[in-house]
This record gives sequence, structure tokens and C-alpha cells, in this order.
Amino acid sequence: MNQDRTRTALRSSVTCDAPVPMPGRLPVDFDGPFGLDSKPLNDVPVGTYVDVTAKVTHARAVSGRVMLTLADLDGNTAIVTVDDKLFWSASRDAGGALTAARSVRVRGTAVRRIASMPATIDGRALWAVAR
Repeated sequence: MNQDRTRTALRSSVTCDAPVPMPGRLPVDFDGPFGLDSKPLNDVPVGTYVDVTAKVTHARAVSGRVMLTLADLDGNTAIVTVDDKLFWSASRDAGGALTAARSVRVRGTAVRRIASMPATIDGRALWAVAR
């Protein structure tokens, strides 16, 4: 039931008209050896816990998870996947679905499921940000 509700809400979401550049270039914050550091997601070691705030440009339900494309003002993007329960909890707290044009903050782990593909974020925390 939760998955059907997620698909229905996301089908009605609006996506950005601009083409999505190669994902993985969105700068993320993380704890480096000398303190807080910021680098494009693709340059962060796999398994690193990262933090990023950006605008949602696309959202799609996939097998009990929600895949979000996040972009900054320069067009750098990253793919984030979160459990659909986390997505709906954050949406409820924000007063509406966290679909396109909403700014969000995500914390999670940098992952690379296929070595030749861009890194993604396995989201563990998600909430809307007023911008």
C-alpha cells in the first residue's frame, strides 16, 4: 500500500525541464582527516558518511525505495536513494511530498554499486529545508 501511494504521488510530481548532467558531481560535506571537508560525491571514498543540501529535480519510487535526483545552482547532481517510509515521514513533517523543486537535506553513505558508474548516496536521514 505504501509503495502504491509513493508511485501515485511521484507520478504527479513535476520534473525540471533542463537535462540532468552526469550525476556524482554534487559537492557533499564529510569528516576528512583534517576536519570538515567538501568534495564532489564521485571524489569521496565509498563508505564515507556524507551530508548535502540541494534541490530535488526528480523523484521516482523503485522497489520500496525512493530515488531522488538532487542538483545545486551550478547544475551538479547526485542520486540519492531512501527507504519509502523515510521519504513519507520527511514529507509529512514538511507538510507535503518532497518532490521536484523542494530543497532537502540528506545524510547518508557514499556508495558505488558498479565501479564504472557514478557514486550515489544511500540516504539514512532526510528532511525539507526552507530556501
